[in-house]
Amino acid sequence: MDKHKQYYPLTLLDRHYDRWIEPEHSHNYYQIIYIKKGKGIHVLNDIEISYSTGSVFLLNPKDHHHFEVFESTHFVGVSFTESFIKDCMGIPEVLSKKLKYGLENEEYHNVRLQFKNSNKKAIESIFRTILSSEGNDQIVYFQILSMLEIIKQNYSSKKEVHALHIESSKMEKVLSYIHNNITHPKLLQIDLLAEKFGISKNYVSNYFKRNMHITLRKYIDNYRMGLMQNRLIHSHFTIKEIAHDFGFTDESHLNKFFKKYWNMSAKAYRQMEKKEEVL
Repeated sequence: MDKHKQYYPLTLLDRHYDRWIEPEHSHNYYQIIYIKKGKGIHVLNDIEISYSTGSVFLLNPKDHHHFEVFESTHFVGVSFTESFIKDCMGIPEVLSKKLKYGLENEEYHNVRLQFKNSNKKAIESIFRTILSSEGNDQIVYFQILSMLEIIKQNYSSKKEVHALHIESSKMEKVLSYIHNNITHPKLLQIDLLAEKFGISKNYVSNYFKRNMHITLRKYIDNYRMGLMQNRLIHSHFTIKEIAHDFGFTDESHLNKFFKKYWNMSAKAYRQMEKKEEVL
């Protein structure tokens, strides 16, 4: 049996297949596969599981699998190694443990995960964000954690699901607002968020501490930093332009923020990444 090996901590999947061409295989990484469109069978650890639009599968390095495509299928997904789980920059250890536990939970293993209504839309949004993240580690990390929370809801008691659904629905709107307004920091103050969504400041704070194990401010800063890293590495925008786009007063203000994470200026970070690309 073939064993697929991945040496990068994180890779994204976005492929169409009219016919599955890869033989049964295992791999040295974790993988989450989302069926954006199509029908067929996923043969996972010798178990035949039908799939259709919206199906999700969680795979770990112990698994072996292949697909049989009945209708042209659009596969979307994310593959990541053990090092991605443990060593992602700025992620607390408690979140790493939470992610690994969710990925290896037997309840979610060897099954097709299917979602309805608002949860279905949330899963679609998560994979859309993952694909548009350009492989930014932190953005993908938090999206995977959000997905596991939704999966957890589907395996909870009805009473717990109802409570979690209400909370998830509220906070999905808050998170979406944060992501859409990340370049306008003044709009993301906790007082304004609470007022806009008709919830208390304590409710917002407690949600992030309970589910993300970080503060609201830290979540915003991590997300913002991830986007700026992408901009520095993958664009030709000047530091001044990036500072302006992300709501900093000037380049000096951006560098002060950057040094808290990297102990270097944005310019030095860009130069370091460019050198690594050459190597």
